[in-house]
Amino acid sequence: MLYACKNSLLNLILHIIYMKIVNESYIIDYMQNNKEEISLKEVAKKKIMIGALSVAIVVSLGFSIYTSKHLNDDNDKETPKTSQVSQNQKGEGDKAKDKDEEPVYTNPMNEGKEDPVLTEGKKELSVGEMKGKEQEVRDLYREYKFDEGIKELDKLQSSYKFTEDAEVLKKLQDDGALFSNLFSGHLTDEDGEVNGLALVNLMGAFEDPEDLLIAMLHLDSDLRQYVILYDGSLNPVLYEEKTYPLISKKTTEEIPHEIGIMYPETKTYHKIEFTLEKFKLEAYILEDESGVLRFYMIKDPYNKSNYYTIGQWTKMEENRQSGRPIMDGVMELKDKANDGISTPTIEEEVESFEDTPVESTTETNENKK
Repeated sequence: MLYACKNSLLNLILHIIYMKIVNESYIIDYMQNNKEEISLKEVAKKKIMIGALSVAIVVSLGFSIYTSKHLNDDNDKETPKTSQVSQNQKGEGDKAKDKDEEPVYTNPMNEGKEDPVLTEGKKELSVGEMKGKEQEVRDLYREYKFDEGIKELDKLQSSYKFTEDAEVLKKLQDDGALFSNLFSGHLTDEDGEVNGLALVNLMGAFEDPEDLLIAMLHLDSDLRQYVILYDGSLNPVLYEEKTYPLISKKTTEEIPHEIGIMYPETKTYHKIEFTLEKFKLEAYILEDESGVLRFYMIKDPYNKSNYYTIGQWTKMEENRQSGRPIMDGVMELKDKANDGISTPTIEEEVESFEDTPVESTTETNENKK
């Protein structure tokens, strides 16, 4: 638009100059043809007027050119700033978008749960109510009924406040969302392959040690090697579709010297005693200061189970691929499962058999887990 105005103004000025020149020529011709009719005074007056008008036109033209030049300079200076602001805003938007795309394994129901608006009119749970609901949800999780456990917690939260005293319930609720992600096919691609990195990140997001053990036992045995730290850990291959663990005792122990060296960030060493297919086993889980849990191993302190270790399964696969006998060198790795574990006393072994449940906790199915 500015360019068009400048062209119009320039054409107008040139037209005026042309007309004045024509007029001046006309006057001069007229004077030459009519010398006796026009006085020298009148001619001088007309020439002065023409000169003044010409000067005014030149000044106006110069001012227009000067103004146009400075307007263009100002526009050139402002344009990069606007562009830079747009680029900065775009960059911040892209960063926010990338951040939003990262997988976050949390329960959406927990967002804003401490907001007074969301808790207004809700009752507080008594200690007895919290413990009762905790045990109810744990029983459901132990039988791999994760959706039912989540529904119980969501229903409870709709009527009661989840205060700081209900921290255990909040952890169970968060872990329930992780169970849903883990066992609903979200980690597999179109070819049915599991995303190993996503699996490791998800397993590292569990907040409760028992929930992590439940997830590990329900996980396919071929995938456990990616999330169990110690290759001397037992890796139970369960030929029944559903084999439920019976949790008997949960404690924390002094961090072993070798664990402190290999994993110096460890602040808590969890021990969970449980029964699986009538075998009494122990699970060990590491926890750092920030509460991040990592599954260290499963052991058979009484050496009664028939489960192979991760290392043994790996050795059998190597033998198969190389054409050697499957069990070549496998049994030599068995003792590695009990490295660093003291041998049970006779009294402990007797107590173990006396405490072993009589009824099986498995449901028959031909499929191998």
